[in-house]
Amino acid sequence: MTSLFQHLHLTLPRLCEIIGGTPVHLEAVSHVVPEGLSVDTRNLTSGDLFVALKGTRTDGHRFVEEAFRRGAVAAVVQKPLPLRQPQIVVPHTEEALVRIGAFLRDQLQVREVIGITGSVGKTTTKEWLAELLSLGFRVHKSPKSYNNRIGLPLTLAATPPDTEILVLEMGTNKPGELPDLVRWVRPTLGILTHIGPSHLAFFGSVEAVAREKAALLAGLPSGGHAFLNRRIPRPLQDIVRKMLPPYVQLHPVPPPYQWEGSHIRLGTRTVKLPFTSQGLVDNLLTAWTVARHLGVPEDPLWAHLSHLSPVPGRHQELEIGGHRLVFDAYNANPISVQELLRTYQSHAPQTLLILGDMLELGDAAQELHREVGRQAASLGYAALIAVGTFASSLGQGAREAGMERVVEVPDVEHLLEGNTLSMVHAFPYILLKASRSLAFERILEVLRHVLSSAGSPS
Repeated sequence: MTSLFQHLHLTLPRLCEIIGGTPVHLEAVSHVVPEGLSVDTRNLTSGDLFVALKGTRTDGHRFVEEAFRRGAVAAVVQKPLPLRQPQIVVPHTEEALVRIGAFLRDQLQVREVIGITGSVGKTTTKEWLAELLSLGFRVHKSPKSYNNRIGLPLTLAATPPDTEILVLEMGTNKPGELPDLVRWVRPTLGILTHIGPSHLAFFGSVEAVAREKAALLAGLPSGGHAFLNRRIPRPLQDIVRKMLPPYVQLHPVPPPYQWEGSHIRLGTRTVKLPFTSQGLVDNLLTAWTVARHLGVPEDPLWAHLSHLSPVPGRHQELEIGGHRLVFDAYNANPISVQELLRTYQSHAPQTLLILGDMLELGDAAQELHREVGRQAASLGYAALIAVGTFASSLGQGAREAGMERVVEVPDVEHLLEGNTLSMVHAFPYILLKASRSLAFERILEVLRHVLSSAGSPS
């Protein structure tokens, strides 16, 4: 398939001009058009343009030679390297990457560019919306969680020229990041999945989070359509609504529906879903609403709903050795943890919780962890293993609300080295939830072995 670089015939000298670079050894390759864009030699494909990003943990300039060995046609660097291979020298490689992304966005001839943001549910909504839209359109989506100044240019560079709808996840970790993305990505339709206490270490308050997230909807063009989760607390919705320009049409989502167990009823239709989380149902029906809005016929949409499944690492339901496990450890914040606790409340007296840190909550971290612990106990959950820096806060909250079986460990290593996990045999239900950096998948792998080799819970 022809790449977007090839479709636009973006030669290396032309790319050098676009990013305001200085050419080094480009003479012999002035006719070459890169096939793609890469910032990581581990997934670089021969023919790619390699951009050497300089981060806090590693410096891409260390891997330029490896990039050329793997077939890169040129490298974008911040200083000329003593190599004979083609290079484009720029003051800041990350800014050059953004310039490439912005240029590609300007050239795209697509029907819609959909931007999705929120404190929870971005990736799931993005994946399901792209799948539903593919029933009627040629769709390209951002892979994984490519939702920032690095991931979005890579997504745009990989967009097939015949794409009709582009579905992009758009994230933010600090104030001003999302408005900057909106400025050059220029979404034509926006979805705000939820607002809650996430990244408080950088935003300071949930109201500041709301203003940042609202920038996506506020930045839509005249005639744009904004889809706003009706379950967002009203004071936060008001912040968003006040930021919306009058020329953007607002759509509350999801539509009203009836929900019993794994069945939902919308209008006269009923469908069985392979999950029981209200948060996931909301994500799904938001995707359904947008797909209908853009013209996907209703019948194929309904037929496809029951085939959708959660994104790996998010709300995975597993049966192991007679135990039912729920593994949701890609990300964690108070909204997602509390929603998980409510979802499985009916099994709470038979459930062991293994909960880890919720990160980037700033000065509110201890109290928010205590509140999660209190809610777990108040809902009747039987026991808690708290893992991480805030394990004591989780445990304290649970005990304050009456939970008796509480164990605190400082990290996953201590949990796996001790005999704490032996208590899992007594519980038919086990819920694991934490932020990604805690590596809870290591606990899951041990549980697979421990539970599959043991009998059913008593």
